Amino acid sequence: MKEIKDNQFDVAITSPPYNRIRNDKYAHYDDVKNNYYKMIVDVTNELTNELLRTCKKDVIVNIQATYFNKKDVYKYIGYFADKLKGIVIWEKTNPQPSINKIKDENGNILTSVCNAVEYFFVLNEQAEEFRAYGSIKNIVHSSVNEKHFKGHGAIMKYEIADWFVKNFSVEGDTIVDPFLGTGTIAIASELNKRKYVGYEISKEYCQIAKKRIAVETSTLF
Repeated sequence: MKEIKDNQFDVAITSPPYNRIRNDKYAHYDDVKNNYYKMIVDVTNELTNELLRTCKKDVIVNIQATYFNKKDVYKYIGYFADKLKGIVIWEKTNPQPSINKIKDENGNILTSVCNAVEYFFVLNEQAEEFRAYGSIKNIVHSSVNEKHFKGHGAIMKYEIADWFVKNFSVEGDTIVDPFLGTGTIAIASELNKRKYVGYEISKEYCQIAKKRIAVETSTLF
């Protein structure tokens, strides 16, 4: 992205891998990092700074804190504190229930707290008052995504992508997604009369995204 001019895009909306360790979501990406914090700070820091440079408005990064990565995610929040305008929480109405149970020293049952939320960090060089184009709260509710593609089991829920596109951009804006995946942000952009630019290192996911974008935006033509 270093070749891109300043303020080339309007908004960035993206969702990097979460480092689940179990590596059970992606067929064409190794979701195991021994030092996830180093990855999201070194890589995402450079990328985030490039996005902040090339975007006129906000840079929105979606990360879920899990058992495996939560320390790194919370450190990441502190690292970007000076550029963090706000955090939007996505609460899932039907998350996978927790079945992990242990006993304490007195024999009482302790159950893992169900992880029903994901974070959307809204960053800007000028971390002023948190504002959006719609009259919204900093929490959005929806069910878990029911749509999956072979080889990619961590697709962003379309309604969530649509919500962010509508509330943090306007018609005619150009939205960039450097972790295109299967193209959900691109589809939401196209269907809401925004332009989009996507980057994806996996040739397999790039092909899936191209086909999916063509099919799901065909009603426009």
